Amino acid sequence: MLLTSDEHCIDRLVEDTNFRIMSPAVSARHCQITRKRVATKDLEHQSDCCFSMFLKDTSTNGTYWNWEKQSKSAPEVKLSHGDIISVAFAPHNELAFAFVLGSRHRQLYLLAGC
Repeated sequence: MLLTSDEHCIDRLVEDTNFRIMSPAVSARHCQITRKRVATKDLEHQSDCCFSMFLKDTSTNGTYWNWEKQSKSAPEVKLSHGDIISVAFAPHNELAFAFVLGSRHRQLYLLAGC
């Protein structure tokens, strides 16, 4: 799933069916992945490399980031290539909906089913 927008929601109600998970364990508004410009030391040469992706849990059941459970009250976390995002259950659980953050040719994507 390509991450082409500045914001993507993973949940049961999202319009984009690529990011919709129809499961009772997944919240109506489960988590958000956002792309934000981050400060760099070289302001004259800003480009796409000045953007980072962040994960924010907005659910009841939690979202896992690299096996660490996030909660609604926790701050968003900065994502990196190879990070594992799991919805509702830890990634090793057979009921988990897990994704790996990847990048190729300056495009970010989520690879399902890690």
